[in-house]
Amino acid sequence: MVLVKRPAITLVVLYAIALLVFTLPVWYAAHGGQHDLAKLMRRYHPVGYTIWFLLMVGCQAALLIIPVRLTERRPVSRRDVRITIAAAAAAMAALLFALGLCVAETVGQDDALYPGVWKEILGIAILSWLGWAWLFHRYARRDAPAAFSTRVSRWLIRGSALELLVAVPTHVLARHRAHCCAGMYTFLGIAFGMSVMALAFGPAVYVLYRNRLQRKRAQP
Repeated sequence: MVLVKRPAITLVVLYAIALLVFTLPVWYAAHGGQHDLAKLMRRYHPVGYTIWFLLMVGCQAALLIIPVRLTERRPVSRRDVRITIAAAAAAMAALLFALGLCVAETVGQDDALYPGVWKEILGIAILSWLGWAWLFHRYARRDAPAAFSTRVSRWLIRGSALELLVAVPTHVLARHRAHCCAGMYTFLGIAFGMSVMALAFGPAVYVLYRNRLQRKRAQP
């Protein structure tokens, strides 16, 4: 009952379920179905998976703050805008991190992602978070809350589409290499790209869901 009355909570829960449901099948398909699923799961550290999952779900919840405030006709505070900025910048930084992993695995060979390389990529992604936060802050200062929320979603859609344009071909290339049946890090690139694209549509889906719910309530 709470989920029906709270469309934002419903959307976040459905997004979290979708991540869980689609992770393993896509995981298995991306590796050509040539390995035991349990063996594949052991290749990816559960802590990393948990961080990715919480990051995506948290970003989805944060991106819904401004649409929820607007549809409920409540004022949008600076804190609400800052949370949205932080979440959007984190999603863009995650895309850059995944993009770096894809490029590194494609350019190098089996040892392309020794600890020093992925740590460097992670450091660049963290620095990029500051840059994206600054850019979104500039947009927030000159845009109305509704326009700013829409602009953020467009940036995330474009960023995820660009990242997928790199991740998918590099994964196909990794599949045809002799040393491995599928690229582990290029698959992560696909996962990050699809996750960010899905959460980018969250605010628009929420508004449509909310409007439909209000029309149904208004019917005699």
